[in-house]
Amino acid sequence: MIAGGYHLLMPDRESIERRMVFSVTEEVRRYDGMAYVGDSPRKLFDIARSQGYSAWIAAIRSKHHIGPEGNAGFEKIDKKYREAISDLPVKQSLGILLCIIAWLVPMGVLYAIGYIVDWIKRGTLETQGR
Repeated sequence: MIAGGYHLLMPDRESIERRMVFSVTEEVRRYDGMAYVGDSPRKLFDIARSQGYSAWIAAIRSKHHIGPEGNAGFEKIDKKYREAISDLPVKQSLGILLCIIAWLVPMGVLYAIGYIVDWIKRGTLETQGR
């Protein structure tokens, strides 16, 4: 369960890229409200991935006539994307460490409870034997 929960909750490179593509489409909608109406998110992601993200963003900006006024928004998206990608190995390592700890602590507690029960049981048997 711990490993399954970790896998479901921990972002991977593809989920970060999907989030970035979604952020770009939302930024484009600020300039052209009807952009991407009816387009499949999967199709948009596949197109962006196949063209390369930088080339895809440049093509979108020229298609929707987003000039220098959009630089701040797109730079913010790029910064978040780069930070998320660079933090990914650290987050994954920390997640694995937390999974190990989340497994070891309960197992240690169960072992300690078993040891204490055995200790009490031995003490009770010794007093009955006297």
